[in-house]
Amino acid sequence: MRRRRNPATMVHSLSCTDVEWERVRERADAADLSISRYLVERALTVELPRDGEGKVGAPPRLVLSEDEQKQIHDRIERICTTMSTGSAEEDRSVLAQMGGSVSRLAGAAMLDLVREGRTRQMIALLAKHHSEEDAVRIVERFVAWARSEGLLD
Repeated sequence: MRRRRNPATMVHSLSCTDVEWERVRERADAADLSISRYLVERALTVELPRDGEGKVGAPPRLVLSEDEQKQIHDRIERICTTMSTGSAEEDRSVLAQMGGSVSRLAGAAMLDLVREGRTRQMIALLAKHHSEEDAVRIVERFVAWARSEGLLD
């Protein structure tokens, strides 16, 4: 017996990059939904920013303002000046601070990837600088550490 098609159901297409499609697929799998159902449900549950009149407002800004860019430039310039004119002890101090900052940023990015169900993407990124096997081990150790710290369920 043939399944009757819901006349209100339409077929539509969308365009996205392979990386975006992979992220959507991973999230749909994690939610135990088809990609189509996942996209429809997500699109219908997102709260859009609205202005005072109830109209849909502009999306959140995803770039730095001119002032924010200048602040970053000034900080980098200060670091470069300190490293080129400072003592060896000052150089080590700045490098240690930078290393700690980079480590925290990488950890936060990795945690976001794991929480979003994008471990395959994280492995692919790590495999650019490590072997595939090492990338898998790094991710496994990171997930174990994050769980032991109570950062993951």
